[in-house]
Amino acid sequence: MRVFREQTGFTLHDYRLHLRLRRALDHLVDSDCDLTWIAHAVGFCSLSHFSGSFRTKFGVAPSAVRAGGGELRKIVEARLSTAL
Repeated sequence: MRVFREQTGFTLHDYRLHLRLRRALDHLVDSDCDLTWIAHAVGFCSLSHFSGSFRTKFGVAPSAVRAGGGELRKIVEARLSTAL
């Protein structure tokens, strides 16, 4: 596990969370699915846990990404790429 963190800059938990939120971002922009469905689809137990994690990672609520469409997605993806 130490080698993974040295190579990626992430703990295993953080990397898995990163992947789940990335998948959620795709769902938010590319589908009309309910936010609760997206939260469960990417492995969160509740919408509130998903929303809090998303907001912590990207600085915006998942609903704002959906409302902002493609333009807001560019901002969020820029933050995502700097995390790697």
